[in-house]
Amino acid sequence: MIESDSPKFKGGNERSHKTVAALDSIESNSNIKLINKDKPEFDIDIKLSARLLEITSSIDIGNPQNMKLIETEIGKSMKKDIEKLIAYCQSKNSDVFGLGDKYRSTVRHSNLTDEKWYIMYKNAKVNIKVDFSVIRTGLNE
Repeated sequence: MIESDSPKFKGGNERSHKTVAALDSIESNSNIKLINKDKPEFDIDIKLSARLLEITSSIDIGNPQNMKLIETEIGKSMKKDIEKLIAYCQSKNSDVFGLGDKYRSTVRHSNLTDEKWYIMYKNAKVNIKVDFSVIRTGLNE
């Protein structure tokens, strides 16, 4: 489920005034790249294709411009959620995305200990790029 409170969508959920979309992931791919080894900075590129199962908006999904708007808004929402998740993981010293492994494999002979990595990890900058597309819908258009 993805939520958007963008004014570009009309209708939405009556209780929260947010548009909610249900998605079914079809294909996904991600790439993590270290772009600065001195002050750890990473680029994470995520490409996701999905089927739109349901949306709580009266938007006409048969219109290609509207589908582009849906894709853009869902991509923004995902990016925001991923950024929050990464910040939370950093605050808990939990490297669930394997950034330390990426750092070690990219920076040879770094002699990076777990203790040293977690000090660096808390302040690591992570740039997220989400490329989201709707391949097909499960909705009647």
